[in-house]
Amino acid sequence: YQRAKEAAKAIMDLGQYELDPDYNNLFTVAGQGSKEIIAAFQRDENLYDNWMIGTMYNNADGGWSSMVPTQNLVDAYEMSNGLTKEEAGSGYDATHPYANRDPRMAMTVLFPGMDWEGGILNTLDATIDGSKNPNNPDKTGLTWGKYLLDKSQYADMWATNASVIIFRYAEVLLSYAEAENELNGPSAEIYGMLDQVRNRVGMPAVDRGKYATQAKLRELIRRERSSELAGEG
Repeated sequence: YQRAKEAAKAIMDLGQYELDPDYNNLFTVAGQGSKEIIAAFQRDENLYDNWMIGTMYNNADGGWSSMVPTQNLVDAYEMSNGLTKEEAGSGYDATHPYANRDPRMAMTVLFPGMDWEGGILNTLDATIDGSKNPNNPDKTGLTWGKYLLDKSQYADMWATNASVIIFRYAEVLLSYAEAENELNGPSAEIYGMLDQVRNRVGMPAVDRGKYATQAKLRELIRRERSSELAGEG
């Protein structure tokens, strides 16, 4: 943990990287030059294209739907008020399970009922108007959203220049927070690191009273890593 903390601190001290104010921008062609990205797998649609993007889109969009998120990932996202969906007062409504959640959820997962490509995404019904639903209802009903949300950015989804992120600055902050918590937590410094990542997407600051022990803060840090980095390999 000491080595991890020192490595993260060395990156921060470079002053070369920062959180992108727009989380979704990181996963677009336009955002490939973001100062948050430390390392990415560079691609070129003409010389060395990324055809994996096509495998991730739904059949109805011309893809294969080969890799999909699962419900336990969606369940892990907090509500927009910072409470987990199981906590009293969270506002969670099982009839509208995707409403009022951590904004990163809708920027990570395409879910049934969301606006998608000029209509409402339906990945649940086996048939639509008597025909088989092409949106893969036999899988999880969910699709990855990172790199896919702006479909118009790709002239050909099977030959893209999507440069997948390997390492970015948010992970540096989370790694520092995790290591420091194991060494000395909790502390104001750790809360500050987590707040930077959470506040960037409009999530509230960490509840210092609720996450006042090392064990409780460890639980939050691990959930935060999942919410922030889901689907990034």
